[in-house]
Amino acid sequence: MPFLKFFVSVDEKNGCRTSNNQIALNTEAVACECEGTGVDVEVITLGTTLTPSLLSNLPGGPQGEAVMKIALTPEECVDEAFEKLGKELSVIAGQRNKDSVHDWKANHTEDEYIRYMGSFYRD
Repeated sequence: MPFLKFFVSVDEKNGCRTSNNQIALNTEAVACECEGTGVDVEVITLGTTLTPSLLSNLPGGPQGEAVMKIALTPEECVDEAFEKLGKELSVIAGQRNKDSVHDWKANHTEDEYIRYMGSFYRD
C-alpha cells in the first residue's frame, strides 16, 4: 500500500505552508508505484483558474482583465485531467501554462526556479 507523506513548514509569521513541489513529487512517485494495479494517480498543475477565491480577490481595471483573459475555467482543468488520466502521471493544464513551464526549463537553471518560487515566501 502506498504511503504519501506531506511536508509542511511552520513559522510564526506565515503559519503553516505545504510544499506544493514536494507534494507533486510524492504524488508522482505514488503514481509510479500504482502503475499496473488498476489505480490511476495523476498530478495536475492548474495555473490561474477561475475559482470563487480568485474572483473575490481579483484586482479591478486592466490588471484584473488581463488575468480573466488567461485564466482557465474549472471545467477546462477537469476535462484535461480526465482526458489524460491513466495516460500521463503529471499534467500541466492549459497551453499557456505548458509554454511557461517549457520556458523555465529551457531558459533558467533549477537554482533560479527555486529562488523564484522561494521569493513568494520572503518578507
